[in-house]
Amino acid sequence: MDKGRGRRLVKTKGRGRPAKEFDLGEVEKLGMLGATAGEIAAWFNTSQRTVERRMSAKEGAFRSAYDRGFGRLRISLRRQQIEAAKAGNTAMLIWLGKQLLDQADKREVVQEATVTERVAPLVLTPEDEEFIKRRNTVLARSIELQRMAKNLPD
Repeated sequence: MDKGRGRRLVKTKGRGRPAKEFDLGEVEKLGMLGATAGEIAAWFNTSQRTVERRMSAKEGAFRSAYDRGFGRLRISLRRQQIEAAKAGNTAMLIWLGKQLLDQADKREVVQEATVTERVAPLVLTPEDEEFIKRRNTVLARSIELQRMAKNLPD
């Protein structure tokens, strides 16, 4: 067929470009730095899509290496935060308390009200009463028309 038109290309194992090899030790180190997929791709001189594909394979060695490194980053950050809190950093103490101990800022709002006068019952003017009568008439007519419309043949 002309220039591949009409043909369906299917990738099979063993064909196409060989899989990109990555140094998993380097991937773990990049995970320890919290590198993004774009940064990892630039480091290994490959496409971001290749790195994203490898990262999407949850059980793959690439993803495991990155996760190990990222886990070490989290441990390191937590250690530094705790050290800062121990050194007297009040903001860090409060933040860690919220994150690790489920502590929260609680504000208790108490509102008191005292009634000092009684209000007279509402008195309708003749105009108000006329308006209510007209509204009720319109509503009744609307309901009647809706019932009639439901009974019409299709």
